Amino acid sequence: MTARRALHFNPPSHRRDRVGVNQRFPNVSATITWVLLLVFTVASYILGAGTAKPALMLAVLLLTLIKGQMIADYFMGLRHTRFVWRALMSAWLLTIGGTIAFVYHH
Repeated sequence: MTARRALHFNPPSHRRDRVGVNQRFPNVSATITWVLLLVFTVASYILGAGTAKPALMLAVLLLTLIKGQMIADYFMGLRHTRFVWRALMSAWLLTIGGTIAFVYHH
């Protein structure tokens, strides 16, 4: 590539990616995910701070499992991998969550 040609590099257009977030701001989806994780954490704390009713504990556990899947998808980068890796992570989360629910119930 000549020096003259290198000066005329055309950057890629700022098209929208798969999730609809403008590529000029690639950290927007990570920020939105982080804010949702904070909201779910506060909701889990508020639900868990009350009385220990089984329905409330199930809601806290469900929020925790959703948070785990969000972390795996967005921060561990599994949303762009093959389905088998996402399925393994989901199975692991469901196994842990199911074990906690079983122990809590009995």
